[in-house]
Amino acid sequence: MSVVVGVKIDDSISIACDTQSSRGSLKILDTYMSNHTKIFKFNESLIGITGWFALEQIFHHVLTTKPEILDFSSRVSIFESLLKIQGVFEEEYFVETSENDDQPVSSNQLTAIILNRHGLFDIDSYREVNQFTRFWAIGSGQELALGAMHALHGKGCSAKEIAGAGVQAACDFNDGCSAPINIETMQVEES
Repeated sequence: MSVVVGVKIDDSISIACDTQSSRGSLKILDTYMSNHTKIFKFNESLIGITGWFALEQIFHHVLTTKPEILDFSSRVSIFESLLKIQGVFEEEYFVETSENDDQPVSSNQLTAIILNRHGLFDIDSYREVNQFTRFWAIGSGQELALGAMHALHGKGCSAKEIAGAGVQAACDFNDGCSAPINIETMQVEES
């Protein structure tokens, strides 16, 4: 597993992640794997993905080969984009969309944070899109990161400092997360 966090303060957004990858109980640190980042830039957005590495590769490939079907400018447009890529995931990338018997809809297996001038969004595998006003975290270190960011938000820290503290807390106390930390920051005009 892993952790990805997003922070929005005024016209500054930061996204941060740990750099550990896992295959079952096998832990792969950044020194052994060159493609360890979970953060991507797409147009004016910063995107961080947790979960299966195959989904990170698939989503990154969709970002680069089918950008015309993606719009991350609002909660509704993100949802509509997820509807468009559902068929692409199933037909072109063979994503297994069933998880268990009591799930409400088929899954796309994708969990991500999207930050841009329009906001801070979280998406989950059932195409649920939520928008957060200050910060959010996903992945195995989620609760630890949220606690650390909550403790710092509103105390004069920058978005980058808060994001870094969130991921550091997850790295310190969750066995699915390891440093070093990747952080990307952008200045944006508020919409």
